[in-house]
Amino acid sequence: MKGSCHFDKKAKRWFIQIYWEGNKHRFWKHPLIGEPFWAKQSAEKQLNRIRTEVDEGYFSPKHWKQDSPMSIRVYATEWLDCLTVEPKTLSGYKSSVNNYIIPFFKDKDIRRIRHNDFLKFYKWIKRADKGKYNVMSDLRNMLRYAWIHGTDSRRYKRRSFPFHVGTAGIHAICLLHDDGHLNPSNTVE
Repeated sequence: MKGSCHFDKKAKRWFIQIYWEGNKHRFWKHPLIGEPFWAKQSAEKQLNRIRTEVDEGYFSPKHWKQDSPMSIRVYATEWLDCLTVEPKTLSGYKSSVNNYIIPFFKDKDIRRIRHNDFLKFYKWIKRADKGKYNVMSDLRNMLRYAWIHGTDSRRYKRRSFPFHVGTAGIHAICLLHDDGHLNPSNTVE
């Protein structure tokens, strides 16, 4: 893959240009924060990320385009369709996805989920502590699946989050759990 950073005099900002699989692609904005590349260093840093993704075999230009979001709603329903788990487990996942995850996150781009979103989501869930824990665990499992299998498991074998939600999101959920925010009350069942 060939790639380079260029300055557009008319737009007064930097962009990344790459040739991948015989096609030319230009990226004008940071994939996570959506900000233009105002500095050459920022564009070069993202070009290096692209090169790493290509080398590791999980690069996809659509993940770098602002107009191709990976909606939580769409991904969650696809995730439920491809799971091979026990019927009771699937029922629990469906309940969490349809009653909590989709209503809260709606069509939010999965690449834009941050730690604060998890904290707000946790507070938004109107369930007892154990129920909140179960919903957050289901969300964690969904994000782990995205991390391991990607958003298109037919194309990618294993990938890290190109949108950096996976590790941050999974760590955020684990930290909430470790800090006792997700621990159910010590009740006798």
